[in-house]
Amino acid sequence: MYNVKYFNATKSYRKAYQCDYITANRNAHRLMVIEGIKEEIMRLKQQLVDSVEEILNDEIGKPLLP
Repeated sequence: MYNVKYFNATKSYRKAYQCDYITANRNAHRLMVIEGIKEEIMRLKQQLVDSVEEILNDEIGKPLLP
């Protein structure tokens, strides 16, 4: 969830595990290449985009993208 919030793997790792920058940077990179983790982050980000688009479409009354 932190990755979706911050769009930054290192910051997200530090927030989740309260560790130093170097450790977070190394471990976040390792996690981001694991296919299941990468797919879940992409799914959550797409869900966020879809929610924002829906809210904006309701506000302006027409789709933003064709």
